[in-house]
Amino acid sequence: MADFCNKWYLMCNFDKTKFMIFQNGGKLKSRECWYMNRQKLKEVNEIAYLGVKLEKMGEWKRQKENVKAKVIPTLEQSDKCLIMTPNMGKKMTGSIYEIICESRIICNG
Repeated sequence: MADFCNKWYLMCNFDKTKFMIFQNGGKLKSRECWYMNRQKLKEVNEIAYLGVKLEKMGEWKRQKENVKAKVIPTLEQSDKCLIMTPNMGKKMTGSIYEIICESRIICNG
């Protein structure tokens, strides 16, 4: 990474630069450290990349919680709207739920 930054005249903010090793178990050896330009980088257990939470053990627990937290309020609001329009058929109601859910998940991940 240091070579890439040097080649393209980029600078790294070492206060924000962190790393994560994906693994199936065990801990990183205590003496094993990662450096860039002689500065020690901080290891983290989780990162967010393009709105998706990635965990070092390959779990999706936090990401599922985030999606659920965004979708439930939308569905609750949809319920209120659908209750106010009782003459709408089941097929139309199902279509509205599908559109709202898909849009929310795609836009907000």
